[in-house]
Amino acid sequence: MKVTFLFLTAVFLTFNACQTKKSSQDKEIPFTKHGELAFIKNNTSDTITTIDFELAGTERKRDLGLMYRHSLKTNHGMLFPFENEQPRSFWMRNTFLSLDIIYVDANFHIVSISDNTEPMSDLPVLSNVPAQYVVEVNAGFCLNNGIKPGDAISYTSCIPK
Repeated sequence: MKVTFLFLTAVFLTFNACQTKKSSQDKEIPFTKHGELAFIKNNTSDTITTIDFELAGTERKRDLGLMYRHSLKTNHGMLFPFENEQPRSFWMRNTFLSLDIIYVDANFHIVSISDNTEPMSDLPVLSNVPAQYVVEVNAGFCLNNGIKPGDAISYTSCIPK
């Protein structure tokens, strides 16, 4: 009887510890607006649409990206600036959302789009061409707004320099 009680107590404590750990991982990471980004039509220079973006401006923030997010508003995204232009590779590890990943060259022209990425995948999502900036938005965003390679981006930051 005493052994059964000790066993059940150990099971309860282990289960409770796992539940507490899981709850802390399930906390939603809040969106922090760092600026506004416009998508611009290539042949007319008209603004297609705009989003508020969160900046992934450090290596740590670029590594984390949109991981562990369970939601992203339609008009929100993340901007990844890099120091140079080169072929880029992203993955969807720990990313619960399907995304459109937009690769942008040093002149702010969209050079490729990987749409409807597979959530939680470790497979590389390649730019296939050199890119200096990457924008992540909800899956379907580019199709719904008619955004294509050749279009451009422009952004303003509200982070003091």
